[in-house]
Amino acid sequence: LASLDLIQKRGLVRTLSAPQCAVHLIEREYLDGADILLDCETAVMFSPLRTLPTQNDTLMAAINKLSWRFS
Repeated sequence: LASLDLIQKRGLVRTLSAPQCAVHLIEREYLDGADILLDCETAVMFSPLRTLPTQNDTLMAAINKLSWRFS
């Protein structure tokens, strides 16, 4: 399952859908902050590297929230 925000990142979706990766994404409007759900216990969240210095607190809050739901 992939969030709508992730699906809109065409370059990343193209790469994941390439034959080397062969990932089939199913779009969902909202995944409670996660970008991709791999299974019921595993989620992936993407963040641009350039925003890390300025969005550190926001990113930490999102990771903290997701850590209660996923392992």
